[in-house]
Amino acid sequence: MGRLQRFRLDMESVMDQAAEGRTPEPSRLQTLRREIEQLEQERKLLPAQALWLRLVLLQAEQGEQSEAFREQAARLTEQTNEQLARRDAAAQQALIEANEDYRRAELEIVRDYMTRDFVDEQSRQRALRQRLQELRSVYYSGRSTAPDR
Repeated sequence: MGRLQRFRLDMESVMDQAAEGRTPEPSRLQTLRREIEQLEQERKLLPAQALWLRLVLLQAEQGEQSEAFREQAARLTEQTNEQLARRDAAAQQALIEANEDYRRAELEIVRDYMTRDFVDEQSRQRALRQRLQELRSVYYSGRSTAPDR
């Protein structure tokens, strides 16, 4: 079970306890608050979602949670999970496409340099290595600066 799945289950458990009129353990609430903060910093939760989840915890702590509020929080949690799954799938697909583009560019460069006329084979190899290094630099700088999807 993944981290987000555990977080979702923990949040639902706290909401269930509050709906039953029981106050969740303070240490558990604090752990969930830290997890919300960490997920927000990792940009896996939008600020509005993090704020909403903090409100859920606050109301659970105070024992003032209605069934409608719990259902709304559960829907928001589910929507968050769906958004994260779509974003992860899009990021994975973008990485696959970038890797394919890189390999195609690499093959094109090798073919190009193998058909060009050079003074000698050593010059060809040196030029080919330099061009492939340039390609790697561009590829890896693009990957490290690509926005989260």
